[in-house]
Amino acid sequence: MQKNIKRLTITALAAALVFIFTRFFSMTYAGGNGYIHLGDSMIYLFATLLPMPYRIFAASIGASIADLTLAPIYTIPTIIIKAAMAIWFTNKKSSYSFRNFVVLIPSTIILIAGYLLYDITIYGKESAFFYSQFTLIQGIANAIVFITLSIILSKSKAYTSFKEELM
Repeated sequence: MQKNIKRLTITALAAALVFIFTRFFSMTYAGGNGYIHLGDSMIYLFATLLPMPYRIFAASIGASIADLTLAPIYTIPTIIIKAAMAIWFTNKKSSYSFRNFVVLIPSTIILIAGYLLYDITIYGKESAFFYSQFTLIQGIANAIVFITLSIILSKSKAYTSFKEELM
C-alpha cells in the first residue's frame, strides 16, 4: 500500500515535470505547426525510475496536457506516441545503464515515425517530411539531456536510494 502511494505520487510529479519541460522549455518551429521541447528527457528519466504502468501514465498525461496548451491537434496522438516511447526503458537497473541508453534509439524512431504518420494525414507528405527533421532534432536533444541527467543522478546516493524505494 505504502509503495503504491509513493509510486502514484512520483507519477504525478513526473507528469508535472514532463508538462513543464514540454510547455516551458519549448520552441515553435517553422510554420508554427509544432514545437521542439525537452519534455521527452523527463519521460526517459522517469521511465527509468517508475515501473509499468506508472511510467506510461506519467509520459502520456504530462505531454498531452502540454499539447492541449500548445498544439491541441496533437493531443490524442501524443498520448499514444509518448506511452510507446516510455515502455522501452527499465527501472530494474540504474538509469545510467547501457540498456537505457540503447533504447533511446527505438524511442526516437517511435517519436519520429509516430508524428510523421500523423502529420502526413494532417498536412500531406511534403510538409510532414519537412517537419520530421525538427522531430529528429528534438529526439537527439532529449537523448543528450537524458544521458547527462542520468550520469549526474547516478552519482547521487539520494537518487539511488529513492529509486530502490520505488522498486
